[in-house]
Amino acid sequence: MDILLTRHGQRRMQQRAIPALVVSLIHSEGSVSQSHDGCEVRYVDKAARRRIRDALGGDRAYSMFERWFGRTYVVVSEDGAVVTAGHRKHRISRL
Repeated sequence: MDILLTRHGQRRMQQRAIPALVVSLIHSEGSVSQSHDGCEVRYVDKAARRRIRDALGGDRAYSMFERWFGRTYVVVSEDGAVVTAGHRKHRISRL
């Protein structure tokens, strides 16, 4: 799946060693929380894990990327571009 990346988002993915496939899966299958500035924060919770596992085709493929899914988040702008990606240190508050 092709996703639109801003230059900042692309640099953050590289700096934080987050594979493009992980960002793509979180972008398409992750759970959504609205940010106060109009962006969406996409992250992986239990329901999103199930959707990602199904999208990858099962447990074996999922286990290769499992270490990123627990703490990685993606911020998506209103036009669908990935603004940034990172590793969570705190819980994501839901509005």
